[in-house]
Amino acid sequence: MKAKHIPGPWEVMKPGEGGNEGPNLEIHDPYGRTATVYGELDAENYATANLIAAAPDLIAVLERIVQLSREGEGDRLEFSAMARAALMKVASGRSA
Repeated sequence: MKAKHIPGPWEVMKPGEGGNEGPNLEIHDPYGRTATVYGELDAENYATANLIAAAPDLIAVLERIVQLSREGEGDRLEFSAMARAALMKVASGRSA
């Protein structure tokens, strides 16, 4: 099963960055704006924007873990490292 979505990377753009002319946080994909997080520029909305921006990476990690599991390859340490890297992007807003 392969996810069907606009490919990454997706990035969070603050007002004034990367063509974001509005007062809100925007998530941009390689083709333009994918989503907007409306509201205050506070920690909760930044975390929400980071989670949305990390979606392609999270999906890719899950697809890879499922593939390796089906093939009987990989181990818990490898799966854990893959998941940790994806979660770091959610937490930091940057690729690990």
